Amino acid sequence: MRILTELPAPTRNKAEKYPWAEWLDGTPRLLEKGVDYDCGTEGFRSGAYAAARRHAVKILVRTIGDDLALQAIRS
Repeated sequence: MRILTELPAPTRNKAEKYPWAEWLDGTPRLLEKGVDYDCGTEGFRSGAYAAARRHAVKILVRTIGDDLALQAIRS
């Protein structure tokens, strides 16, 4: 057994399904169901908030019909 001076940073082995880094760059985007994402809009909305937490940004989200308008706000 070894004693560590600090806990190592977490690693992510799983690639993200969607290009969140691109989508969370601060540009307002309309993400279309069936084109940009392939799940239910409410589930995708929840996934967008989870992705924003992982990428350390806040987001503004609006549901427009079956689509989702999204913009990241860096704080």
